[in-house]
Amino acid sequence: MLQDVKTKHPEIAAFNSRGKLFALSDHKGIMAQLNGDGNTLVYLSFKAAKEDNKSNGIKNMGAGHDILAYRL
Repeated sequence: MLQDVKTKHPEIAAFNSRGKLFALSDHKGIMAQLNGDGNTLVYLSFKAAKEDNKSNGIKNMGAGHDILAYRL
């Protein structure tokens, strides 16, 4: 989470001025959501082997799938 984005990270606030940002590519993505409290939540998603999910501490967000997502 980026806190107080407008003050601490004005360039990010300007880039994400409409509130949602998606950058998607082959089996990976970055999503950002500007919240009403001035914080921005950032999510990462990517494809990885299922066995990697057991040791990396990242939650599998798609039941039975090999797409992982992580909230910063």
